Amino acid sequence: MKRPIALLLIAASLSFALPTLQGTRGTDFVYSARCENMGYLWFYMASEGYKDHVIFQDSAGAVQNTYDIWAAKPVVSLGFTPWHYLEFSAYGSGYFYMNVDPSANAFGLTDVGGHVKGSIPFTPLDKPLSIAMGLDGFFLMSIPFEFDAGANQTMSQYLGYYPFEEAGPEFGGRLLLSLESQYISTHLNAGYWYRSAHNFGPDSTVSYPQTIIGGFAIESSPLKWFNLFAEFNLNYGLTMDSPQASLTGISTHASAGLRLPIYLGENFAFLLHVGGGADPMNFPATSSLYAGLGIGGDLIRPKEKLIEGLVKDAETGQSIEGARIELSGDLIDTIFYSDSTGRFVLPELMEGDEIDATKEGYHPETVAAEEVGEALTLTIAMDPIKESFIAGVVADAETADPLRAVVSFHDIETGEVLPSISSDAVTGYFRTKIEPATYRMKTKAPGYHEDHTTLTIGTAENKIVDVFLTPIEKPKPAELEPITIGGFGRGHSEIGFEQMAQLEKVAELLEENPDATVVITGHTDSVGSDGTNLQIGRRRAESVAGYLLMRGIKVTRMQIATGGERYPVGDNRYRSGRRANRRVELHFSREASEEISEVGVRPPTRK
Repeated sequence: MKRPIALLLIAASLSFALPTLQGTRGTDFVYSARCENMGYLWFYMASEGYKDHVIFQDSAGAVQNTYDIWAAKPVVSLGFTPWHYLEFSAYGSGYFYMNVDPSANAFGLTDVGGHVKGSIPFTPLDKPLSIAMGLDGFFLMSIPFEFDAGANQTMSQYLGYYPFEEAGPEFGGRLLLSLESQYISTHLNAGYWYRSAHNFGPDSTVSYPQTIIGGFAIESSPLKWFNLFAEFNLNYGLTMDSPQASLTGISTHASAGLRLPIYLGENFAFLLHVGGGADPMNFPATSSLYAGLGIGGDLIRPKEKLIEGLVKDAETGQSIEGARIELSGDLIDTIFYSDSTGRFVLPELMEGDEIDATKEGYHPETVAAEEVGEALTLTIAMDPIKESFIAGVVADAETADPLRAVVSFHDIETGEVLPSISSDAVTGYFRTKIEPATYRMKTKAPGYHEDHTTLTIGTAENKIVDVFLTPIEKPKPAELEPITIGGFGRGHSEIGFEQMAQLEKVAELLEENPDATVVITGHTDSVGSDGTNLQIGRRRAESVAGYLLMRGIKVTRMQIATGGERYPVGDNRYRSGRRANRRVELHFSREASEEISEVGVRPPTRK
């Protein structure tokens, strides 16, 4: 069974990551979705060392012999990135076994293989956080060569199998996803590995399963010369058409290590690596240690002139981290950010280009390409903002509509009340300069409850405070009771002094309630025909409406209806009842009323 071996490489810049055992960028066996910087070439030599305690038992389970075997698995790899989005690597490995007692050893070559990786970055490569997806295709095969067949035959007595193996070609692919930053990065892999049968000598053949492979890794570089990583691999062997295959089902491997780049100028570096790994499902039988040494660097020098910049505080001279550097040109605008030392790198400037530097707490700075000239260095000194501002939006808490409101500030410590400001009637926005202190902020607008907020303004702070005012609920108007106008003579509809006094009160009521409308319905007693009484009832209603119209009540607020004799309130057999029935009823409403038909809304009755 092949054991994991860690492979290491050096970084020629902060963005230069370390490769896997097979030479592609990543950790031990988990690959990064990103490729190395264009032009990087690296060479690495490493070895895994471990000790095996081999036990031989007979058919009854009795122990016959035990052996302590030391093993080493050396590996070399070579990688190259001709383009930012394409990477190639090749590797070869061997084996060395030594039995302690009796003394015996064997060595030879095993596998050669290679990788081709393509990368699709979702963010610009110079962003502080890089997100990328990639696809890695790999192949390997065993080398049909052993240095000393006799030594291998002797060692097989202690290993339990013939150490030299022959196998057909194996290949596979995996999908890669990475989130990388200067200080911490994570990688996720998933893929498929087609494996072939391995021949351990003339009498031993092992069929390995087709395998689903997966892995997760995390690495951290808190310092330029210091890299820590840990990874976990989970594989699943499929029996498929080989039910007798070995290593089917789940297998795991975890490893961790430390990598130390030693820089040789700007473009080349050595790398030292130490680490260890184990199978969590079979610990400590499969534990091992790794060590390696590599060298690498950038073979393709940039053709364009790069401008190295520095952003610093104009007063203290300290570097400013995370400043946004926008390069504005005729074709496209490009965004850069200063690193932890305040430094950034720009491509060669063209005539008309402008460099805009912005950072919270500082005044923005603009530098024209003509000011830089032929210089390859640029220093941008940014003046800190000493003034403080407060801004925000005032809006309706229910509808979110912007409001024109008055905003005032009361200094709690000194008692000073600052001059009030008003929010914009269209946008609700307000902004004002304010001294650092603790304030009670009051916001008021007509028809809304006041808002009181306590806030503290710091030095050179731009504080955003949005205010949402709650509308004041208007009291529900009182319901208007119906009014009856009586005193009409038999068959008459004229307005007399008695009715005028009552109608004056109706007119005043309608003036006090301008949102009210009225339905005026005329009624009669039962003397006369039904048709005649309907006409008399309408004339009485029209007389009342005419008087109110004369008093200034708009005709649009009045509706006229007649009930004739159909809706008596008194007994028509008696004079008092007939007098009560000769009336006009006024019903008030604060909403638009439907027109009442002449036939009324109730079935006719007659008393």
